[in-house]
Amino acid sequence: DHCIILAHETCQILDGAPLSVPTKSVVGAKELHHSTVGLLLSGTTVANMLPGAPAALSKQIHKGDVILSVGGEQATSGNIIAHLQNPDEPGTEVTLSIKARGGKVHAVTLRRMATSVVADKLRLFDLFTQVQTAAKGSTHGA
Repeated sequence: DHCIILAHETCQILDGAPLSVPTKSVVGAKELHHSTVGLLLSGTTVANMLPGAPAALSKQIHKGDVILSVGGEQATSGNIIAHLQNPDEPGTEVTLSIKARGGKVHAVTLRRMATSVVADKLRLFDLFTQVQTAAKGSTHGA
């Protein structure tokens, strides 16, 4: 019975075409961008990373790391987004100079990913989280 209930809840979650998330809702920008490395920044400090995006997949960047340069250009809170997005083409590479929380500096090369792909991965991650939460709820109620 729990499997039937969980399957029904999963179907309800899936009913809204989960992989058709508008890119603009993910990037939250006034203009639509075509590519991303999936970094969420506070100035030049990594605040978080989008699951499934190039930065997270590299496993070489962590929360609290500071980006010193992008593509050889010194990174500042005023220019970092422009440097990360230029060129705004999926598949292009960008090299970041990263200062880890421990002070070690290292280079990381990331391949930009289409924002629509990252949006789909983010939506899929959210979907699995919802299913996992529903599964835990149904086993605790037993």
